[in-house]
Amino acid sequence: MSIEQRQEQILKTLNAFPNASDRYEYIIERGITQPQMDESERAKALRVPECKTGIWMNMSHDGKTLSLRLDSDSIIMRGILSLIQSVFHGADCTELENAAFTLHEAMDIGDFMNSDRAQGLSQLMQRIRHAASS
Repeated sequence: MSIEQRQEQILKTLNAFPNASDRYEYIIERGITQPQMDESERAKALRVPECKTGIWMNMSHDGKTLSLRLDSDSIIMRGILSLIQSVFHGADCTELENAAFTLHEAMDIGDFMNSDRAQGLSQLMQRIRHAASS
Protein backbone atom coordinates (compact mmCIF):
# COMPACT_ATOMS: atom_id res chain seq x y z
CA MET A 1 0.00 0.00 0.00
CA SER A 2 1.37 3.43 -0.91
CA ILE A 3 1.96 6.23 1.57
CA GLU A 4 -0.93 8.17 0.07
CA GLN A 5 -3.26 5.17 0.40
CA ARG A 6 -2.21 4.67 4.02
CA GLN A 7 -2.95 8.32 4.82
CA GLU A 8 -6.33 8.09 3.07
CA GLN A 9 -7.21 4.97 5.07
CA ILE A 10 -6.41 6.72 8.36
CA LEU A 11 -8.37 9.82 7.35
CA LYS A 12 -11.34 7.65 6.43
CA THR A 13 -11.24 6.15 9.92
CA LEU A 14 -10.93 9.58 11.56
CA ASN A 15 -13.68 11.09 9.43
CA ALA A 16 -16.07 8.36 10.57
CA PHE A 17 -16.17 10.17 13.92
CA PRO A 18 -18.79 12.95 14.03
CA ASN A 19 -16.67 15.68 15.63
CA ALA A 20 -13.18 16.79 16.64
CA SER A 21 -13.66 15.71 20.24
CA ASP A 22 -14.44 12.11 19.21
CA ARG A 23 -11.43 12.06 16.86
CA TYR A 24 -9.30 13.36 19.73
CA GLU A 25 -10.57 10.56 21.99
CA TYR A 26 -9.71 7.98 19.31
CA ILE A 27 -6.17 9.36 19.07
CA ILE A 28 -5.85 9.34 22.88
CA GLU A 29 -6.93 5.69 22.89
CA ARG A 30 -4.27 4.89 20.30
CA GLY A 31 -1.73 6.66 22.51
CA ILE A 32 -2.74 4.55 25.49
CA THR A 33 -2.59 1.26 23.58
CA GLN A 34 0.58 2.02 21.56
CA PRO A 35 3.49 0.08 23.08
CA GLN A 36 6.04 2.43 24.62
CA MET A 37 9.77 2.21 24.15
CA ASP A 38 11.50 0.98 27.27
CA GLU A 39 14.32 3.04 28.77
CA SER A 40 17.04 1.15 26.89
CA GLU A 41 15.23 1.75 23.56
CA ARG A 42 14.83 5.43 24.36
CA ALA A 43 18.52 5.67 25.22
CA LYS A 44 19.40 4.35 21.74
CA ALA A 45 16.73 6.38 19.92
CA LEU A 46 17.09 9.90 18.58
CA ARG A 47 15.24 12.50 20.64
CA VAL A 48 13.58 15.14 18.50
CA PRO A 49 14.72 18.36 20.23
CA GLU A 50 12.36 20.68 18.34
CA CYS A 51 9.34 19.11 20.06
CA LYS A 52 8.24 20.49 23.42
CA THR A 53 7.14 17.07 24.64
CA GLY A 54 9.62 14.24 24.58
CA ILE A 55 9.56 12.47 21.22
CA TRP A 56 11.90 9.61 20.39
CA MET A 57 12.52 8.15 16.98
CA ASN A 58 14.23 4.91 16.08
CA MET A 59 14.75 4.52 12.33
CA SER A 60 16.70 2.42 9.94
CA HIS A 61 16.42 1.29 6.36
CA ASP A 62 17.94 -1.32 4.14
CA GLY A 63 18.18 1.05 1.16
CA LYS A 64 14.65 0.18 0.11
CA THR A 65 12.29 -0.07 3.09
CA LEU A 66 12.02 2.20 6.14
CA SER A 67 11.77 0.74 9.63
CA LEU A 68 10.30 3.33 12.01
CA ARG A 69 9.41 3.33 15.69
CA LEU A 70 8.14 6.47 17.43
CA ASP A 71 7.29 7.25 21.03
CA SER A 72 6.40 10.20 23.23
CA ASP A 73 5.94 10.91 26.92
CA SER A 74 2.64 12.63 26.01
CA ILE A 75 -0.33 10.33 25.39
CA ILE A 76 -1.87 12.56 22.70
CA MET A 77 1.45 12.81 20.86
CA ARG A 78 1.99 9.06 21.19
CA GLY A 79 -1.42 8.59 19.54
CA ILE A 80 -0.55 10.98 16.71
CA LEU A 81 2.85 9.31 16.35
CA SER A 82 1.19 5.89 16.14
CA LEU A 83 -0.74 7.17 13.10
CA ILE A 84 2.46 8.53 11.54
CA GLN A 85 4.25 5.27 12.26
CA SER A 86 1.47 3.30 10.55
CA VAL A 87 1.90 5.48 7.45
CA PHE A 88 5.69 5.31 7.17
CA HIS A 89 6.88 2.06 8.79
CA GLY A 90 7.57 -0.36 5.95
CA ALA A 91 7.32 2.38 3.30
CA ASP A 92 9.52 2.47 0.24
CA CYS A 93 12.36 4.96 0.84
CA THR A 94 12.19 6.32 -2.71
CA GLU A 95 8.46 6.97 -2.40
CA LEU A 96 9.02 8.64 0.97
CA GLU A 97 11.44 11.20 -0.47
CA ASN A 98 8.66 12.65 -2.66
CA ALA A 99 5.53 11.82 -0.66
CA ALA A 100 3.29 14.59 0.57
CA PHE A 101 2.57 14.24 4.27
CA THR A 102 -0.83 15.81 4.82
CA LEU A 103 -2.21 13.65 7.59
CA HIS A 104 -1.61 16.08 10.47
CA GLU A 105 -3.20 18.93 8.49
CA ALA A 106 -6.26 16.87 7.54
CA MET A 107 -6.89 15.20 10.92
CA ASP A 108 -9.36 17.91 11.92
CA ILE A 109 -8.95 17.57 15.67
CA GLY A 110 -9.58 21.24 16.22
CA ASP A 111 -7.54 23.17 18.76
CA PHE A 112 -5.95 19.93 19.97
CA MET A 113 -3.47 20.25 17.07
CA ASN A 114 -1.86 23.46 18.24
CA SER A 115 0.95 25.27 16.44
CA ASP A 116 3.63 23.75 18.70
CA ARG A 117 2.49 20.21 17.87
CA ALA A 118 2.21 21.02 14.16
CA GLN A 119 5.73 22.52 14.17
CA GLY A 120 7.11 19.51 16.01
CA LEU A 121 5.51 17.13 13.49
CA SER A 122 6.93 19.16 10.63
CA GLN A 123 10.43 18.81 12.12
CA LEU A 124 9.86 15.11 12.69
CA MET A 125 8.87 14.65 9.03
CA GLN A 126 12.03 16.44 7.89
CA ARG A 127 14.09 14.03 10.00
CA ILE A 128 12.25 10.99 8.62
CA ARG A 129 12.75 12.15 5.02
CA HIS A 130 16.42 12.87 5.63
CA ALA A 131 17.01 9.47 7.22
CA ALA A 132 15.22 7.68 4.36
CA SER A 133 17.41 9.42 1.78
CA SER A 134 20.72 8.77 3.62
